[in-house]
Amino acid sequence: MRRRLPSLARQMIDSLFHIPSSVFHPTALVGNNAVVRVHERDGNHMNGMKNIDFLRSAAVMLCKLALVAGLFHAAQVRADPVVIEFRGDSTGLGIDGKLLSQNAADIRVVAQPPQAFIHLAGVVIRNVSVSGESTATMLNGHFSGHPWEQAAQGDCADIVIFNYGINDSLTLDEKTYADNLETLIRISRDNNLEVFLQTPNPSRLTKVANYAQIMRDIARKHDINLIDVHQYLSARIPSGQLRNFMPDGIHPNQEGYALIGEFMQGRLRDLLLRRNLIALTRGDAHAVLRDGVWHGRFSYGRRPALGKAANSCQKRQT
Repeated sequence: MRRRLPSLARQMIDSLFHIPSSVFHPTALVGNNAVVRVHERDGNHMNGMKNIDFLRSAAVMLCKLALVAGLFHAAQVRADPVVIEFRGDSTGLGIDGKLLSQNAADIRVVAQPPQAFIHLAGVVIRNVSVSGESTATMLNGHFSGHPWEQAAQGDCADIVIFNYGINDSLTLDEKTYADNLETLIRISRDNNLEVFLQTPNPSRLTKVANYAQIMRDIARKHDINLIDVHQYLSARIPSGQLRNFMPDGIHPNQEGYALIGEFMQGRLRDLLLRRNLIALTRGDAHAVLRDGVWHGRFSYGRRPALGKAANSCQKRQT
């Protein structure tokens, strides 16, 4: 049984080739004596030109078909913004480690927290991180007043990034941390929220590396996309220079947050491209991957709908 083309495809082919797509049936190509036959509805046919004239016509047809394929790909990319919700602790919020190293009571956010370095057209980033948050307080709603099982029901994000581990290493054993992560994942998926996991940044707290590994293992187990900040910074920053980027040994300074944000930009870009949630345009040919971060001029195939605020979306229907 011959599969019928979608109406949009038929219209495109009709306009490009000036031939009704319902009667267009090319025969196989056989060397220089190849013939293209376009069969009429009444059974008659027209013989195509041979040799060079045919090859020239065939090349034009292939170019036009490539254009149609490109239009189909662009049509598959989402038209509305992708809403990404970033849920983490003080390091996700952007608390300045430089100020804390000078005065532990001076708790302020840097001028450019991680999300300030994420520039993806068609993507809305909502940073709802809370200083002191952990998987336990996230689940029981200690800071928000709403347990995650309740809050997730009304959450309007497309993707939720969980970035916990530092406070957990101080308050929870490893098994409880792992169980809590799996509970966060289950509740989120039950409410049509896609989960990404982001490992905590390196720290003077010795257990954090173990908790980052637990997150990697859980991401692998549940087939979850991972933004491995811990691994990236550990490889990027020589061990003796950690405090140049995290002066108090835990919280990054502005330079540290810039590294994290730029890494998130590149990783999110790749993950969203794979999911067809954003599309490349010609300008992206100038981008290059260096040290795990994309550098260069970026442009994408769509932009956020005008007037759509980050906090104005509605819960999607399943």
